[in-house]
Amino acid sequence: MRRALAVLVVTTPAAACVNEAYTVTQAGTVPAPRAMAYDGQPLDRDLRIEGRASTALTATEGGPDAAESGNFVARHHAGLAVRKRLGHGSTDLGFELDTAFIGDSDPLQGGLGPRPDGSGPWSFTANVRHAVRLSDTMRLGVGLQLGLVDAPVRVAAAETERDSAALFAFALVPSWRRGPLTAFGSVTLASEVDVPRQVLANDDWDTPEVHADGAALVVAVGTTYTFADGLRLTARLAQPSGSGTARYGAQADLTIGFDFGAPAGARPAAPPPSNVPPGMAPPVAPYPAPY
Repeated sequence: MRRALAVLVVTTPAAACVNEAYTVTQAGTVPAPRAMAYDGQPLDRDLRIEGRASTALTATEGGPDAAESGNFVARHHAGLAVRKRLGHGSTDLGFELDTAFIGDSDPLQGGLGPRPDGSGPWSFTANVRHAVRLSDTMRLGVGLQLGLVDAPVRVAAAETERDSAALFAFALVPSWRRGPLTAFGSVTLASEVDVPRQVLANDDWDTPEVHADGAALVVAVGTTYTFADGLRLTARLAQPSGSGTARYGAQADLTIGFDFGAPAGARPAAPPPSNVPPGMAPPVAPYPAPY
């Protein structure tokens, strides 16, 4: 009995030490908030496939709350999108797959240590967009986007692991179109992704930790030129602002798209009118005369 009590007294503090929380430092690469890929106009045909590349023209710096962040903010992004027109109107549904690159990413504070290695952050989002008709040449595009981002995080300056967070964006895009040329501006409220510099970890709480934290307002202007064969080129300049964590650099991006399928407004042809009374079969056409 005495030996059992002695073993219990010795092992109880050891078990408590195992579950005691401890602080872990993190550093991760996250995508920068960007303008929604939308020029405010409806799809010209049933289906569109797009490729987009963007880069930061100036460096991202830390904001007032950067001391609590372990972010490296990516400067270069690339992605693919597939969009489908819903019915014959001005609404479309799309899916986007994007990636950001670890190289040249900007730290929000000094002393973050080495960047994560391996592949950069990638995201998958779904979006719905509708172009409200204001006049023959003017539209107001409204877009909503939801999805997830998976980001690489270096834990305790050692190995790189990954964690996911939610993404959200809402955009208003006034645009003007005349012939093949579209000019537009946009305001996008886009969520930010944060890797906390320090987290508490124990046996019940594994690292790494990545989460959505705040939002940035991204103001953009751009133009689209549409070619007769369905090819589209969109150039855009953007500036995110309003973040407490970062002062993001100005951005430039280029989107190349291809439209497929029936033109906008095309509907199935109506059957020709028939003078046959209801319930009666139409007359059989005579056989053609022999040669």
